[in-house]
Amino acid sequence: MKLDERVARDTTNATRVSQAARGQIDRYKGSSFSPTVDIAHGVAKPQFEIVGGLAEDARALRVIADDPFHAMLEAEIERPQGRLRVLWYANKGTRANQWLTVDGTTINVLAWTHPGFQKGLTGELQEWVEFNPRGLKITGVRPFARARFTQTAPTVAGLYDPGGRVKGVVQPPRRPVTGLKSVKLDMTMEQVEAFTARMDGVVLVTGAPGTGKTTIALQRIRFLFDQQDLRDGSGHVPYAPALTRVFLSSDNLMSYTRDLLSTELGLPSDLVSHVRNFIDGYLDQVWQSRGSARPITRRMPVEVQRARQAMLNLCSVRDLSGVWLALENQARQRLRDSSTGDWMDVVANAGATGLVAALAERLGDVPRNVAGDPVGSPVRMDQLWMRVRRPYDECRQAVGEHDRDRFDRAFVNWLFWVFDPVDALRAYFTERQGMAVELIRRGVPELAAPQNVVTEVLADWGKRLYGPEALGWFSWVLRFALPEEAAQDEGFRGVPRAIPTPTHQGEGRWTHVVIDEAQDLSVQE
Repeated sequence: MKLDERVARDTTNATRVSQAARGQIDRYKGSSFSPTVDIAHGVAKPQFEIVGGLAEDARALRVIADDPFHAMLEAEIERPQGRLRVLWYANKGTRANQWLTVDGTTINVLAWTHPGFQKGLTGELQEWVEFNPRGLKITGVRPFARARFTQTAPTVAGLYDPGGRVKGVVQPPRRPVTGLKSVKLDMTMEQVEAFTARMDGVVLVTGAPGTGKTTIALQRIRFLFDQQDLRDGSGHVPYAPALTRVFLSSDNLMSYTRDLLSTELGLPSDLVSHVRNFIDGYLDQVWQSRGSARPITRRMPVEVQRARQAMLNLCSVRDLSGVWLALENQARQRLRDSSTGDWMDVVANAGATGLVAALAERLGDVPRNVAGDPVGSPVRMDQLWMRVRRPYDECRQAVGEHDRDRFDRAFVNWLFWVFDPVDALRAYFTERQGMAVELIRRGVPELAAPQNVVTEVLADWGKRLYGPEALGWFSWVLRFALPEEAAQDEGFRGVPRAIPTPTHQGEGRWTHVVIDEAQDLSVQE
């Protein structure tokens, strides 16, 4: 097909698509679909998903009616059923793929994040492009012709490939765009490969400053939400805004990213969290018994604050194992010395001294092997619960209903003492003061006496005082020490889960986590 024939075809299709979209909008008149609409309790999840799908369709039709599409692709695609020749259009403002029927002909207007369209738009013409990620219904694409449009009404204007810039049409002036863009119209194949890399698992995007890492990460959010239907097979985790979190470590990007998500990607701005605020909130949820530990309130010189941050936040991955090993040694020793627990008095006063002895014996029966790795550690509370479940339940029943709450509170306080993160961190750095001094020298080379800072930090921990620089370590320790497996009505009563029950809307844990500028985080964060 010649260039002028393509121009005529696309111009006609733009008009037909706009008219078809306006006609279909009538189906939604009188409806007030919204993804944030409150649904009465008890509505089945499939019904809620249907409402959400209708809302996306309605939005997409409104966008297409005003501005039909922004790019075209003629290509051959491969699916499990075989190969197929396609004519696709894409609209950068829609979040749902649309198939509009006009006079018996179906015209496809896809969301910009469609992986087949993006790969066809960036691949070499006439060359077959294989899809690296498995699990997609489309396994390859061969582009024959494509175009990006700056204008579709009253006629088409844009850049065709093959061909050239369309002549004889006055193009509207472009508004200057600065900063990040949620939708890029001219992505490279490498960028497309990154944001369509896979639908499940972990994706690591690396690159020099200005190469579009953040743009890729944000566009990938829309890709995962919009193109779930392209996944091949079943059993995939569904993506939803309520199950997504974007973490930033820069204060400067917080408001900008939130605005970008809400105004350009149509996602709730509360998906964005600062790492520091998240850690603070996590500790409030899980560190419920801190003993006498409390934040430092005295003022410090700025260089001292920076030195304390360097000491704790410039550690290496090796230090993760070291701190966990210190916690294992601490927990093993304290579990064997269970006589310090007030819970014993509660049970003994109920006349069940034999049960007290049985539980204390089982608590102290800790395997001698050490892991230095929290995932397989025999000291974690999940492992401890498996060993002491029976004598623990017998003690709870022996005290009777009147004193059971006292027993639970006393036992929780004792467990948090056993796994206390402050003492574990202090034990580890006490034996590595030279390393701590070197970390401070690396982070704050102008500081005259780094040893004084190390001594002060250790003294504060001895008094159960801590600064904000230690919160990441405390969170990391508790994340792996606290139980994961036991349900809330089982396990040690009153002990929070390592992964708390989500407070966001939706069901289950987060299914999509984005960490921007991950190199700015410490290893424990």
